Amino acid sequence: MPRFTYISRNPQGQRVTAVAEAESRQTLMSQLKERGLTVVEMKELGERPVQRKAARRRLTWSRLSFGRIDTGELAIFWREVATMVAAGLPVVEALESISEELEHVRLHKVLLDVISSMWEGFNFSQSMKKHPRVFSPMVVALIGAAEESGSLAEVADQLATYLENRDRLYRKVRAALTYPIFLCTFFLVVVAIATFWIIPKFREIYEGFNAKLPRLTEIVFAVNAFILHYFFWILAAGVIYAVAIFLWARTKAGRFTIDRVSLTLPIFGKLLQRAAVARFCRSLAILLSGGIPINRALEMAQETAGNRVVAKAIQASREEILKGSKIASSFKKHSVFPQMVIRMVSTGEETGNLSKLLVKTADFYEVRVDATLSTINTLIEPVMIVFVGAFVLLFVLSMYMPIFSLARTMRG
Repeated sequence: MPRFTYISRNPQGQRVTAVAEAESRQTLMSQLKERGLTVVEMKELGERPVQRKAARRRLTWSRLSFGRIDTGELAIFWREVATMVAAGLPVVEALESISEELEHVRLHKVLLDVISSMWEGFNFSQSMKKHPRVFSPMVVALIGAAEESGSLAEVADQLATYLENRDRLYRKVRAALTYPIFLCTFFLVVVAIATFWIIPKFREIYEGFNAKLPRLTEIVFAVNAFILHYFFWILAAGVIYAVAIFLWARTKAGRFTIDRVSLTLPIFGKLLQRAAVARFCRSLAILLSGGIPINRALEMAQETAGNRVVAKAIQASREEILKGSKIASSFKKHSVFPQMVIRMVSTGEETGNLSKLLVKTADFYEVRVDATLSTINTLIEPVMIVFVGAFVLLFVLSMYMPIFSLARTMRG
């Protein structure tokens, strides 16, 4: 059956672009007219290719990549969409081409469902709405506005850049944490070996001499004896405490408290605040440039901040804006917004370049976050080495000081 791509207007005057199958051009025009759509342009496409193969073929082992769809994968997807649509390829054709090359099984299945929904007559944003865990409300709203304005390629390119920046930041954070996590794990293994094997051996040896031990050694032996005697109670208490903290952290009050405390931490508090503000400014800029009203844009952008204290401040500001306040004056009432953000937003409101100035603000804070992460990554290695070295020094002194005491006693 022939396929047609068409541009039409609904009764509200909004632009609707889609691809559909029909026996003929006249049949499709009649069907669209019954749906209340006025056809502006219609073009017949070639035979429906392999939705061909992509929907039916089996997944090979080289395509097996299960689990969560990370930010980097989505960034690549939107970059491909932007490139193909800018080249003049219809959206559904672009999605089919991308799906044939995808190696991520879950994203592949989601994309096939989106394509199938579009063949049934739904547009791109409506089809994405069925998968909120993959395509956030912010993304759906942006694509919906882009379809109406005919700027899908530009918006997809903005989304790709936004996701690439987020992915780069996350990778830098993970890289900064890799070394400390490895060192802490190694440290815990060493402590466990010392507690259950090395210290008890030394204790047996020294008890055989019935000699007075140095104060440091006595403290280490006392702590070790306490841990061994109450080990299962300590383990049970630790597990219960960890589970309680985990469950509490999943509650609304717990998450809010953790986010509030995190903003007060030395060094890391400022880092987290700047990262949250950068994400918010970037998201709000993309939403506003995509034609989303400020009320709706703030509602969606607050979810991208990644910090509930910042999100609450954005929500309160939004309510004040709905009552007639200016954006900058409403932000000024909340300490989570730095003065630079308030000044840039104020200038943007006065000049009408709010989205551009928000992008510049996001760029500035992202650079600051990146520089801070680089500094932390540089300093954390020597700090951890000094900490582990201090522990090893205390352990060695506590175990070998009695040997020198015994030697002096035997000489005397």
